[in-house]
Amino acid sequence: MKKNKIPLLVLLVCLYFSCKTQSPNLNSINQQSIQMNKDVVSDEEFTKEIEPFKTVLDKEMNAVLIVSENEAVKGTPESELGNVVTDMVLLKAKQYSKDINKNVDFCMLNNGGLRGSLPKGEINLGKVFELMPFENEIAIVTLTGAKTKQLFDFVAKVGGVPMSGVKFAITDSAAVDIFINDVPFDITKNYTVATSDYLAYSGDKYKFFKNPVEFIFLKHKLRDSMVEYLTEEGKKGNTLKPKKDGRIYFK
Repeated sequence: MKKNKIPLLVLLVCLYFSCKTQSPNLNSINQQSIQMNKDVVSDEEFTKEIEPFKTVLDKEMNAVLIVSENEAVKGTPESELGNVVTDMVLLKAKQYSKDINKNVDFCMLNNGGLRGSLPKGEINLGKVFELMPFENEIAIVTLTGAKTKQLFDFVAKVGGVPMSGVKFAITDSAAVDIFINDVPFDITKNYTVATSDYLAYSGDKYKFFKNPVEFIFLKHKLRDSMVEYLTEEGKKGNTLKPKKDGRIYFK
């Protein structure tokens, strides 16, 4: 009996459209088990059916967005990768927030959310998906000065995380000499941080995000913001310049 290959084809098409930065809305999900074996893989009819979709997907994933002058890998207390990613997200978050008349002071992400690196040379769309395969959205969270200090002390305790718009030192697992946008930290003020919805909802590990002054979803994915930035800069003929700049350091 001939096996039904159509469900797997539908799965591939859905995968393709889910990879597009402007994806259609998903209204429903039908779950079905599909047996994968050598008969399915070698079936010429099935191969012909999926080839057009694979060709289009490969072309899109291999599209070069920008050229990078250096390799960017993650690390602590700061890293080339963490710096360049949070710089991109912060810039785009500031742009998106103008529509709702909000200011964003700084950006905080986590190394666990960065699942790859960016190479020196050409960076294509596929590399960005490898780096950030999740569907997390940008959230902007306004915190009191006291909770903002808790955030910085948490970062110091774990030895640093990807951040942008800040500069501070780590001493005895605490944050000192904190500057936000080149202005000394003021515990009497509120600050707004751009982060991922995952971190903002991560519970006790990130207690400083609980009961914020304000919480807003920007309805933009982290990955999409990076793709937008890289595409825009690439079209201008600019290059990516990942580097460490001393924004987080041990004292």
